[in-house]
Amino acid sequence: YNLTRICSSGCTSNSTDDACCNADTKCVYDSTCYADAACYDSAGLHIKCNSGSWIDHCTNGVQDCDETGTDCGGSCPPCCKANGETCSVDSECCSGYCVDGYCCDSACDSPCDRCDDPSSLGNCTPYPPGQYIDCNSTIGCVSDGIGEKVCACNGTASCIDTCGDDICQSWETSSCYDCRNDYDFKVWIEGPEIFTIGKEELVYIYVQNLGGKTDSYEVSYTKEAFDKNMQPVPHLITVSIPSSIILSVEPDGVAVTQASITLLGPIEEGSVTFNVTSSSNSTLQVLGSILIRGEEGSAQFPKSLPEFGYPTLLGIVTLAVVILIL
Repeated sequence: YNLTRICSSGCTSNSTDDACCNADTKCVYDSTCYADAACYDSAGLHIKCNSGSWIDHCTNGVQDCDETGTDCGGSCPPCCKANGETCSVDSECCSGYCVDGYCCDSACDSPCDRCDDPSSLGNCTPYPPGQYIDCNSTIGCVSDGIGEKVCACNGTASCIDTCGDDICQSWETSSCYDCRNDYDFKVWIEGPEIFTIGKEELVYIYVQNLGGKTDSYEVSYTKEAFDKNMQPVPHLITVSIPSSIILSVEPDGVAVTQASITLLGPIEEGSVTFNVTSSSNSTLQVLGSILIRGEEGSAQFPKSLPEFGYPTLLGIVTLAVVILIL
């Protein structure tokens, strides 16, 4: 550094400080005397007085002066950690990569790469084939649009979406279509609040596919009506379903068809029952029934409509929407 002592044993004409002249262990820089072990960091210099001589404290192999690590931190170059040491941010690592909590030799950013393999900490290595990871909480593979992004690594640092492969795996949940009954569905019915004798009214039949496969549905109906003497008068209720087939409803999709109902005269009670059947599995049916009672010639839905019917192991669930004739 060309920063030699001005003072030595026996003062010379170069003396700038009597204390320096009387102590060989002190150092002088820019006409200022510094005690032994004093540090000076300015104008690109990082020096320390060492028994009368200036040395670079950033390369002396000792944590001293303002260093936060050995020869690093403070006024010295930033400290960094070697690959395999624990970290929380990239800047801690000499490589510039903190991955999976360890300084890593690369960005290691493929979904199936890891840097925390206990047998090779700090080295980016792929998960072994068949290792499953939840890509919703990591970098993630590109979803194929079916279910959750739960991925299977193939040993070459890439992954596949296991939802949609028709196998319900232990790591998958019911939101993954593989773990659903293939053809489950639910039905609900909406219609006007008032039915008036002689007026055609529309009723809407909604179907939601809860299964794991695209399905179609067929809607049919039965009806019955009775007069005051409880004699059958089904001809006083007419029903028309313009489109009785609901086609190609994807999983979680909702489709609707409609029926028109007309009351032709007063009845004591009656009903229209809609039967929705899976085209792929005819044993799965959901029934929606409209019940009609009264004498005066108009009918009203209750304020709160019941909602959903689900297929069961027996294949039938009844959904009742009650209409009262006022």
